Amino acid sequence: MINASGKTIVTVAVAAAMLIISVLANLAVIPQYGLKGAALVVMSTSLVAVAVLAAVAYKKIGNFVSYGSLIKILAATAVIFAVANTVQLQNKFLLPAEYIFLGIAYLILLVLFRE
Repeated sequence: MINASGKTIVTVAVAAAMLIISVLANLAVIPQYGLKGAALVVMSTSLVAVAVLAAVAYKKIGNFVSYGSLIKILAATAVIFAVANTVQLQNKFLLPAEYIFLGIAYLILLVLFRE
């Protein structure tokens, strides 16, 4: 949405800032926490980037998502998250199949929720 409004520099600036913060934070976190720390840093910086870009888009065009849709999407996500944490595969080669199954289940939930 921001790019379509002709403000690509905002997206580039936010992405560049989050990249720099992510790299610096990973340099500090990885030696002590390893892969889990790196994942947490990347997730955190990505969430900050989404929040900043959503705020800019909101300021530019107003409310662009209904709260009902947001609740339905979060509910579907919570269900898939719970299923993914419950299923423990013994054979890690089946991981792509699990991801495909979870992705299809997520789409089915969104259709059932009329999203």
